[in-house]
Amino acid sequence: MTELITKKDEYIEPTNDLTREMDSYLKHENKYMQTYIYDHSLTGKTWAIRYPGATRGHIEVDENNIIKDIVLYKDSYNTDKIYKDDVRSCFEKYIGFKLVMEVD
Repeated sequence: MTELITKKDEYIEPTNDLTREMDSYLKHENKYMQTYIYDHSLTGKTWAIRYPGATRGHIEVDENNIIKDIVLYKDSYNTDKIYKDDVRSCFEKYIGFKLVMEVD
């Protein structure tokens, strides 16, 4: 099984390959801010995707932490407007990965 390993980085934010790939779609890069995963599950099956200032979307997992869906919000405060229009194109390849949180 392929794993999406999430660890705290040099800015002490939980990041992984997905969040780093999302950052490559930012309309305006900022070397001091980045997309990250909120390090506490919202529901036990939902993990928030954040960029400083707002929750931008979420990752849905099953009871085994297998990624079932990745959602980028577009209706609430236009939070997706910081990313280029094709950012969602990178989500599909992570469906089926196991989300592993190594943030303690």
